[in-house]
Amino acid sequence: ACETHVDEGASFNGDAAWSAEALGNILKNCMEHTPAGGCVRVQASEDAVAFRLSVADTGPGIAAEDLPRLFERFYQGGGARSSAGAGLGLAIVSQLAASMGATAAASLEGDFLRVTVELQ
Repeated sequence: ACETHVDEGASFNGDAAWSAEALGNILKNCMEHTPAGGCVRVQASEDAVAFRLSVADTGPGIAAEDLPRLFERFYQGGGARSSAGAGLGLAIVSQLAASMGATAAASLEGDFLRVTVELQ
């Protein structure tokens, strides 16, 4: 299942193709690690400081020690989220975000992973 929540009036100025590719990579990563019956949540919000797009999943989560390296090229972590992928998806997200003056970050919420792109 997928849940979305977009704050009324939330918007940003950025490259449409790069934004779509970044969001696609985040969603692909989440869907690959969310079990049947799980949920992917997409939220978009904007306040006086920044526009934020965050995606969270109910997959197996990752180890806290993997967080600092999550956006490195070829890094796949050592926990349950490891897959046959090349470890490039979130690295590409980080580079695309930086190219638009945004940041990409990951956090743990309980057992769940949340990836947030913030554009100030």
